[in-house]
Amino acid sequence: NEAAKLLASDLTPDNPSQLVEAGGEPVIVVREADNTIRAFTATCTHLGCIVSFRPQLSIDNRIQPGFYCKCHAGKYDVNGVNIPGTRPKSPLTELVVNRQSDKLEISLTPKKKGM
Repeated sequence: NEAAKLLASDLTPDNPSQLVEAGGEPVIVVREADNTIRAFTATCTHLGCIVSFRPQLSIDNRIQPGFYCKCHAGKYDVNGVNIPGTRPKSPLTELVVNRQSDKLEISLTPKKKGM
């Protein structure tokens, strides 16, 4: 179970997300506006394309951060939850981010709800 390793300082306001690989799976790591760093599986739950993070995505007629799949215009909110009315029928999985100062390590461990 190989963990993805990256530096928190690589995630900047201009470039707030990075696609990495953990255990052979694509993972998207995001620095949110409040500097929280979160990671999600990057495989769209519709047909398995790779999603990207968009700091400005139109969701329910509001511009907000979220994830976008260009294959069939799938959308997820900032929590990885699929947006009703778009193709994906299930959410992305949020993963545990282990952080030690600037070093981030992400493995394919789903984050438990409420943690």
